[in-house]
Formats: sequence, C-alpha cells, structure tokens
Amino acid sequence: MTSFNIYHSIDVVNEIFMKALFMLTKVDKLKNEILEGIKSGRFQPGELLPSRNQFIRRYGYSRGSIDKAIMGLTKAGYLYSSQGAGTYVASKRPKTSVKKIFVFKHRDIPRSQQKYISRPEFISNYMNNIQLEKPVSFIAHNEYYAESILKEICQPGHAAIWERPALENLNILDYLDSAEVPQILIGRNYKKFNYLATDNKAGIAEGMSWLINESSKDVAFISPQIDSVRPYIAERQIAFYESVAKLGANLSSEFIFSDMPFDSIHLDLDYVNSLGNKIFNRQNAPRSICLMDYRLALPLITSAHAYGKMPGRDFYLLIFDDIKLTAQHKGIGMIRQRWGEMERLAIEWIASGNCNKLKREIPPEFITLE
Repeated sequence: MTSFNIYHSIDVVNEIFMKALFMLTKVDKLKNEILEGIKSGRFQPGELLPSRNQFIRRYGYSRGSIDKAIMGLTKAGYLYSSQGAGTYVASKRPKTSVKKIFVFKHRDIPRSQQKYISRPEFISNYMNNIQLEKPVSFIAHNEYYAESILKEICQPGHAAIWERPALENLNILDYLDSAEVPQILIGRNYKKFNYLATDNKAGIAEGMSWLINESSKDVAFISPQIDSVRPYIAERQIAFYESVAKLGANLSSEFIFSDMPFDSIHLDLDYVNSLGNKIFNRQNAPRSICLMDYRLALPLITSAHAYGKMPGRDFYLLIFDDIKLTAQHKGIGMIRQRWGEMERLAIEWIASGNCNKLKREIPPEFITLE
C-alpha cells in the first residue's frame, strides 16, 4: 500500500511541475533559458549573444519580449551591450550585500495580503536576540504570491527564504536559482537547493527506541496519505519502517493506517471513530502507537478514553511534532522540530552573503510526558 502511494505521489508531483512550467511569461522563460546557458557554460563570459532575430526565429517570441528579457538581464548584471556590436555575456555578475529578504510563508498569510516587517522576530519568538552585522529589511508574503513579484525578487541585493515551500513552487525556486538569487528553504529538503530541514530519520529513531523500551514491541502506525502537499510524509514513513526493522518490532498489517484523510482545517470525525474502534476495541490492542500527524493526537486520546484506555497505563503514544498537553497526559513522547534554530541559521546565512552551499538537517528535540 505504501509503495503504491509513493509512486502515485510522484506522478502527481510531476503533473503539477509540468503545469507550473507554463505559468512563467515568455520574457521570464527566455531569461531562464539565457541564464541556464550562462550557468552551464554554453554562453561564455565575453561571448556575443545570439541576435534578436535569431532569438525570434528560435522561440517564436515577439521582438518586444526579446528586448525585455535582454534588458532585464543587462540591468541585473548578467549581460552588457555595445552599441552597434550586439549584446555580450558579462564576465561576472557583481556581488552585492543583501539588503532585502523576501520571506515566503506557508499559507498563513492571505494571498491578497503582504506584510512589511523591519525586524526578523516576526518569523518566530526564537528570533528576538538575533544580531545582524548590517540592517536588512524583511517582507513576508504568502508563498503563492512569489510568481507575481519575480522581477522584484531578482533585483541585486535581494534574497529569499522559503518556509515549507509547496511542490507547486518548484518552478519559481528553479527560476530564482538560475538567476543566482540567494535563497534557502526551511523545513523542506529539495536536494537541488540550499535548505535547513528536520532530520526525520534521527528523530524517529530516537522516538521509536523510547516507545519500544517503555511499552512493547507491538506497534500501531498512523500516518496521513502521501500527496504533493506533504512530500515529507514519505520520508517519515520510510524512517519509521527502518526503525521497526532495526528494533525488531512487531507490525501487523491490520495496525497500519497510512490513509489518514487530513487537511489543515477539517478533521474527519468518522475516520477518528473508526480508527479508535480498530485500535482500542479489542483484547490484543497494541501498546505502542506511532502517530505521524500531531493534529490527530487529542482526538485519538479522547477516542481511547471512550474504550476505557489511558495513555501511560494501557498504551504509549509517539507523536511527530509537539502539542500542548497537561500533566495528566502520561506515556506520551513528542518529536519537536527545531523551527527557531532553522529560522535563525537561515537568516544568518542569507544576511552574511555567504556563497557556500548550505544543506543541513537539524536533529529534532525529543520530549516526554511520563
């Protein structure tokens, strides 16, 4: 079942990505093509660029679109023109210090709203004490607003931070990468780009070790469906199955629930009731439960109470991500992602103007209520 879901997810992602390629304007597409040529070495520094007429014949674009693309890249420092001689590839794009950082948030800012902030602590409470060598202004947007301001993002001295970017925006990320705009992802490890993400494998390994040692090797597994909105779920599922094999846990197919229908707003109560009945309304109920979506934790605990089952007494629960629980909730372990640490490192890396690649996974914090 898991393998089918993974391959289905890949098909969905590919379809979304191909559709997204058509979202860019002709000017942006030509810019991207020229930038790729410069980056790959097809267009060498000092080399004469093909004429406008050659571009028109090759792409079928209008003269106006060709002119806008070349003028934009000239203004950004990638090309230079010599009157009567044509347009040439610049020897090197001038480096400028970062003055403005666009922060693209994960769906928590309405599309129609943008938020100008002068200090970085708007990202989280962890950012209050960050010290930057030079003043930098921050502009927060909903991530789906990025396409409409591509030209502004690509200006010298501008950079981008993406908080958990959706797969639908891979074409935007790729375009900015080709334009050599400094950018970094938080919470997503799309391998081509700079990123700071959670080390799912390390976190789940630690959590599963606690779960098995505290409870039993009989495990139930609950996870959302794999789809294009949550590509990280596949990685977490793989890490879980690896831990099960390493720890010698017992995982019966009747206790694998990897089809959880869950969106960011509505919880399917019929699914919760059915799940509670399948797990808790039996004599041989597993004492170890691993839950890959924290939003189901409290409804699941409530369902367990309906069957006279209590965490810490009748079963132990491992949750990916942490939730606010009271002292009465015993026998619960939580894998807390270090969002504040990732945000701090991302801002410091961007603001420093460091050209080195940054691809780092941050081990999460494991906490328990016992």
